[in-house]
Amino acid sequence: REETAGGDAYQVMCRYRNVWNIDLKLRPAFLGGIMHGAGSLSAMRFVTAVQQIEKGGDKQVEQVSRELWRRIWSEDKDITQPESFSEVV
Repeated sequence: REETAGGDAYQVMCRYRNVWNIDLKLRPAFLGGIMHGAGSLSAMRFVTAVQQIEKGGDKQVEQVSRELWRRIWSEDKDITQPESFSEVV
């Protein structure tokens, strides 16, 4: 069974809530609305296009996703602009 990053995070939160002494309350959320509001919908479309177009799409998606993550979290760069996509590739 393949786990997703979000699924792994969910499992960790449930497993360690007693260790971390947190009151975990799960709430439904519209992830599409969150992504749209954050302005990163174009980045998700870019990653989807990479997977569909590129040979070895799954491997390319991992590399592109890692680079987008690095840019936004390590370099504080905008990943929603077309220029950003060309730099990532």
